[in-house]
Amino acid sequence: MASLTVAGRSTVAAARSEAADPSVRSVESTNFALMILTVAAALAGFTILAVRWHQPLIGMHSFRQTQTAISSYSMLHGGPWLAYETPAVGPPWSIPYEFPLYQWMAAALVATSGIGLDPAGRLISYIFLLLTIIPARSLVRTYRLQSAVGWTFALLLLTSPLYLFWGTAFLIETLAVYLGFAFVAETAQVIPRDDWSKTARATIYGSLAALCKITTFAPFYVLSGGALLVALYADWKQRRPLRRSLVQAFVIMVVAPIPFALWDRFADAHKRLNPIGRFMASSAPMMRAWNFGTWSQLFSRAMLSTLMRSIVDTLGVAAPLILLLLAVLVIYLRPLNRIEAILTCCALGAFLAPFAVFTNLHIVHNYYDAANAIFLVAAVAIVLGGLFATARPPLAWAGLILIVTSQIALFCMHFWPDVVHPEGSQLIAIANRLKAQTSPDAIIVIYGQEWSPVIPYYAERRALMEPSFVPRAERLARLDDRLSRQDRGGVGAIVRCASSFDTDSEFTAKFATLDHVYAKQRAGGCDLYFLNATAGN
Repeated sequence: MASLTVAGRSTVAAARSEAADPSVRSVESTNFALMILTVAAALAGFTILAVRWHQPLIGMHSFRQTQTAISSYSMLHGGPWLAYETPAVGPPWSIPYEFPLYQWMAAALVATSGIGLDPAGRLISYIFLLLTIIPARSLVRTYRLQSAVGWTFALLLLTSPLYLFWGTAFLIETLAVYLGFAFVAETAQVIPRDDWSKTARATIYGSLAALCKITTFAPFYVLSGGALLVALYADWKQRRPLRRSLVQAFVIMVVAPIPFALWDRFADAHKRLNPIGRFMASSAPMMRAWNFGTWSQLFSRAMLSTLMRSIVDTLGVAAPLILLLLAVLVIYLRPLNRIEAILTCCALGAFLAPFAVFTNLHIVHNYYDAANAIFLVAAVAIVLGGLFATARPPLAWAGLILIVTSQIALFCMHFWPDVVHPEGSQLIAIANRLKAQTSPDAIIVIYGQEWSPVIPYYAERRALMEPSFVPRAERLARLDDRLSRQDRGGVGAIVRCASSFDTDSEFTAKFATLDHVYAKQRAGGCDLYFLNATAGN
């Protein structure tokens, strides 16, 4: 009994000694402060979400948001949930792209909660942005990084203008990023623990990530493969049995992409059934060029501008200065140990690689940067975590405050105007007019909007939109067919907005004839022809 008492007293004394250790208290106070700031950043994000809650999906890249939303809308109104419809380029309406996991979630949330579809999609996006912090913190523990790294990463992620804006949009990006991070986090724990349950979870996360968005999955897949190779090499050096580990690594890396390969074939088969959708199949020459771009693009001024745009959208207006200062601190103060330095280099590589592979996609769409900008956030967080841990907290805090201030400034300057005054209200006006003057089962033919589904989505009508990549002869033949048929093929209205088609004399001549046959209205800068009303009515 006496020995237990002495042991108890020694334990209490040790605990008090540890609590009295200034370094321990400093780490705890730093983590607590970072946690409070992260919670505040999350609340600020919910505030942005609340501001955008009832806003229509217009503004930056509204075409992609409504393309996703209109598929969920179709599901909620009797459309298929697997070969889902995107009713924007005519019948047959199924032209699936990504596996509809996000669309299912949005439709299910609407069906079960009764909230509107637009806010449901925004809420799901932000929830998965927050959930990404969980696998990121798991990686911090797996690689035994400084505890401040996890909270610093979370804070910089939630204050990044890029993620604050697109994380409250109707997009699949944050879901894809979360699944990718979860895949890496589970994979990193497989071989050291020889755990088949983690192998199963890693395979499931990897399969879902690949299905959700293969372009986002690519850098996560490479990182996971690298983590497995390092773990296998460590086991080999220590002369541990490799058979089970090799089988686990094989299962993860081989099985994860298979569901995507099957889905891609399924999706392409449905696209080829649509006269316009066939140009959008992943194997089509046009789509290959669209996805990967060209060598000249890769080494162009546009690519350099895109890279700078991504860095600034992630770290704010002072991003170039921030990266320069961090590089100087790393070189002269050497705050990173070997593992931290390797992980920082891997994160920077994962940030840069997608620009080289999916060049055109990144040049054209700034929301694509959400797939890899998170690695830049991770690299910066590791560096700041090293500064916090090497008795240089003033420098770390100064750097962190500079970055957060820089991020907030850019969001206010660049993204906030699009939050409060998004462009595209004229398209809503057109949609409202079509909704009021056509029957629910009518098809709307639209020229001059490519295949951006903003108008059909808010008109709640199916559409035949003619993108500029469609051959001229096919476009004119379809217009003739719609106008010559007695039942007009179910077409209730034709919308003509300004476009490159206007330089085609045969195209403009057909509309000159329409002016004398059907009643024409003007809305949102476009001409609207309602085929159930004749001219002069």
